[in-house]
Amino acid sequence: MAGEYVLSVILKATNLSNGAVGGFMKNIDAAHAAVLGFAIGGAAAIVGLGVASVQMAGAYDQNMRKVQALTGSNTAQMTQYDSSLKKLAVNAGVAPKELADGLYNVMSAGYKGKDAINVLTLATEDAKIGMTSAAITSDALTNVMASFSVKASDATRVNGEMLQTVTLGKATFEQYASSIVKSASSASQFHVSMETMNAAWSTMTANGIKAAQASTDFQS
Repeated sequence: MAGEYVLSVILKATNLSNGAVGGFMKNIDAAHAAVLGFAIGGAAAIVGLGVASVQMAGAYDQNMRKVQALTGSNTAQMTQYDSSLKKLAVNAGVAPKELADGLYNVMSAGYKGKDAINVLTLATEDAKIGMTSAAITSDALTNVMASFSVKASDATRVNGEMLQTVTLGKATFEQYASSIVKSASSASQFHVSMETMNAAWSTMTANGIKAAQASTDFQS
């Protein structure tokens, strides 16, 4: 009723014709429909984000349980790992679930406590530089370190050499990380140094040989 009263006042004040009134009302209805559609779409987007967040949180918790099962860490230790990962996630702009994947790789290689977080932090930086995942870079870093029996205290040096190898060669960090593990195993078996391996790999890729092929050629 209030709407009809307001409309009658508008008609008297503006002398609108019936046809004009019809168009006016259609415009109002269209505007209402647009607002309603926007509101529904926004609500759906919010719900979608909420579902995605819950799924990511569930995946993170599942990975952290895997870490605990692997290492036998107690509640206090897991709380410390959880705190460190979430802090790293904020600083690096990487999802906690992805970092939990990386932590599992690092701890599978035998690193624990501060050493594990330090290695994971380096791998996370590599992931950002190489636009790949912390799971891939942590796997590469820990396997190279294990192949050449490098201590955790030298992780920064090894990581720096890996980055330099990619810079001097012609490939992405992900390509290097995905192909260098087998080369490292072969190099260690035949007592070839990490520096020689990386130099050979970067030289071959710099001369047009694909990353995977460079690793295969080096092993041969």
